[in-house]
Parts: sequence; structure tokens; C-alpha cells
Amino acid sequence: MQRHHLCELRRSSIHGWGVFATTFIKARTRIIEYRGERISREEADRRYARKLERTTHTFLFILDEHTVLDGGRFGNLARYINHSCEPNCESLQEASGRVFIEAITDIPPGVELTMDYHLQVADGDPETWRRDYPCFCGAPRCRGTLVGRSLSHSTFSPTCKPPFV
Repeated sequence: MQRHHLCELRRSSIHGWGVFATTFIKARTRIIEYRGERISREEADRRYARKLERTTHTFLFILDEHTVLDGGRFGNLARYINHSCEPNCESLQEASGRVFIEAITDIPPGVELTMDYHLQVADGDPETWRRDYPCFCGAPRCRGTLVGRSLSHSTFSPTCKPPFV
């Protein structure tokens, strides 16, 4: 089992595996760095082109228009933080390009860490989003999809072709 001093990997009711607090985490605490191999968007497209024919699930975190963190290679526990439309964490990117996950609310022990992925996709049809990128967070104000309405610093993408950000 993967473990960090503030959190650990467990089965999630949201999706597959999730990351759970092992101790009380105060709001604004930097919890864990999101790690992975730094690759170009072109390399991310190459790596995941065949996988995306079967699933939209990846561990890609877009840093800028040229660079992507692939948590599927050399990644850590942070890659298992699931999406929620009402998250308790967000990502913060430093000028150095390092990405950290920070609590935005107090998180009691045993609670799953979540982020709003604010997924950006080229297709503007909300029905397609709900079919192709469904959300299972169960939050009272769940959008029903991982696709966000606006861009955010917490941006994941199932692929790296523009206009994803």
C-alpha cells in the first residue's frame, strides 16, 4: 500500500483507488507534490493515443502549452486523487514547474482527498461530456461530468491536443 505521512492509498467509492487523509489536515496545508515524468504534449499524445481508444483515464497533468506531467511514469500517490465537483484540495504550480496539492478545507482523518479536475475538451456538448467523462463524486452540486466550465490551475486532460489547457 502506498503511504505518505499525511495520506494513504485505499479503495475509493468515487472511482477505483483514492487518496485518504491519515491524520487531520488543516486548510492551506501543502499535502503532497504531484510527480511524474515531464514530457511534451506531442509525446503525451503519442503515448496515450491507443489507450484513449479504450478509456479516457490517464494521469496527465498539463503544466503549460508545451509540457505535461505524466504521473503514470515516475508518479507518486498524488496521481490517485480523484475528482469531485466540491473538492477539498487544489493544485498549486510553482514558478519552477513543481505542482503541489494543497488542502482548501480542513480534512478529517479517513476522508478522501479530492480535486476539481476542470477538464477541458474540444467538444462543447454537455451531453457528450456526461457520457464520455462522467463524474461519480456524489456531491450535492455534482455537474455529472469531469469537464469544467472554466479554466483553473487544477487542470487535468485526457489528451494534450489543443484546446486543452
